[in-house]
Amino acid sequence: MSIGDFIGIQPSELKFPFELKKQSSCYMQLSNKTDQYIAFKVKTTNPKKYCVGPNAGVVLPNSACNVRVTLQAQEEAPLDMQCRDKFLVQSVVAPQGASSKDVTQEMFTREDGKIVDEFRLRVVYIPANPPSPVPEGEEEATSPETSLAEDEIRKPVLSEVFLSIMLFLSVPFNFISVVSKLNEEKASVTKENKKLLRELELIKNQTRKRQGNALSFVVLIFGLLLGILVGYVITGNPTNTSGKCPVDTLKLGICGDWVGLVHEVVGTKPSSECCELLKGLADFEAALCLCTEIKANVLGIAKVKVPIALSLAVNSCGKKVPRDFVCS
Repeated sequence: MSIGDFIGIQPSELKFPFELKKQSSCYMQLSNKTDQYIAFKVKTTNPKKYCVGPNAGVVLPNSACNVRVTLQAQEEAPLDMQCRDKFLVQSVVAPQGASSKDVTQEMFTREDGKIVDEFRLRVVYIPANPPSPVPEGEEEATSPETSLAEDEIRKPVLSEVFLSIMLFLSVPFNFISVVSKLNEEKASVTKENKKLLRELELIKNQTRKRQGNALSFVVLIFGLLLGILVGYVITGNPTNTSGKCPVDTLKLGICGDWVGLVHEVVGTKPSSECCELLKGLADFEAALCLCTEIKANVLGIAKVKVPIALSLAVNSCGKKVPRDFVCS
């Protein structure tokens, strides 16, 4: 097999649309013209200026692959738009079933009669906005093979451009979708918070209402007891406006005029009628205990010593209450 029979390369020149501070790309197609696996490697005289992908690989028998070459953004334009950069494509027969991972630098060394096919391409810069095309009559005739190769090269370019456009358009929509979802979640959380606040306020109102009802019940009970006590005083001492003992004291005993006695002790000494009444009691200590027990039951307190007010009233009338006397 002679040199140049491994792969065919289209186009024969790498043409880059040149524009300052912008990248540009072009493609070359490598066609395997043999029934063997062909390994290739792409080199350039200015590797910092270009990016090649893939720069090495394997072309299957009777098939083709595309290699993309990207010109990095340039700060300055070359003089007269002339470029001296060149590319070298090396190809060699690879083992049967080889893949891109099996390609090594040693495969392209010339030794023991190994054939290494080489193809050189020069770089051409063209304006980013080319002038109007020449009339059809002046166009150079192109062969069917050249047109087919150019169509094959355009396909991956158009596919990549379409993919880039779709990716660019999908980003805003995805962002809008995320923002919309976040707004919906925020509205849902706000609504839930308002609902919880309303429930909390309802619980507070119910608690206040229960407390108010309990307080009203206590006030009602207290008022009822107070009314009973006042009614008892009024009915037990209907003629106590003159400061004398009531006529029904003998009927109720000393407890019947309990409030009347206290009233007299606080202000003045008991009247002579009250004193005579007290002195005439046969079972004096029993009367004191009875009065104390009734007072304890009415006011809801435990049994206590003889009330001080009652002791003072009794002492004023000449009856002595033993010291620390407690009803049994």
